[in-house]
Amino acid sequence: PFDGTIARDVPFDGLIGLAYPKVSSLKVKPVFDAIMEKKLVPQSVFSFYLGSTTSARPAGELVLGGINHERFKGSLHYVAVSKKRHWEFQMDHVQAGKEKRFCVGGCWTVVDSGSSFIEGPGEEIDRINRIIGSQKTEHGKYVVDCKTVSKLPKLIFTIGGRQHTLKGADYTLKLQTSDHQVRCYAGFGTTDDYGTKKPLWILGQVFMRKFYTVFDRDADRIGFAEAR
Repeated sequence: PFDGTIARDVPFDGLIGLAYPKVSSLKVKPVFDAIMEKKLVPQSVFSFYLGSTTSARPAGELVLGGINHERFKGSLHYVAVSKKRHWEFQMDHVQAGKEKRFCVGGCWTVVDSGSSFIEGPGEEIDRINRIIGSQKTEHGKYVVDCKTVSKLPKLIFTIGGRQHTLKGADYTLKLQTSDHQVRCYAGFGTTDDYGTKKPLWILGQVFMRKFYTVFDRDADRIGFAEAR
């Protein structure tokens, strides 16, 4: 149940799981599966647009049963789901600046709207933080000089043969601290504590803000296009 302290401190009323049924720990039919079963949507797809955190009017959008073509540029590029649990696939590789030795040979990757950051194996995330010049705080977060954000190296995620590029402003978050200072944080985390048997990358909200994302249950595939 969605209750307790967390429910009182957030501006929303609940959480909806949108992964495949096998992920349900209580063996409860997921909401979208029930919607599909009752044929309440024209297509068995749902899509996400996450508003920019820097927008004067930040807004997100979830479309159940369709795709809003006004929310992205160009065409959608799809990659096949590799296992019907989470929305997971095989990513080709990752590049940070000129450094290409990340996700070498391909890696297990999950797209997750419930994860705030881009997460990966600790050793690789540490190297990315060194490349962008971020400094670790006493709380374990990584900060960068806000004046350097526009000059930070690009991150390139190659998925299904197509490059998906994030600039410094895309993968950093400008936040006000409790002492009213403005700090820029690197939007990365590690997956080392998840207990997985193989290296895992998670493309969370930091990635999804840049790329409109379509989850297609009919064809078991995930689509990406640059968000407007």
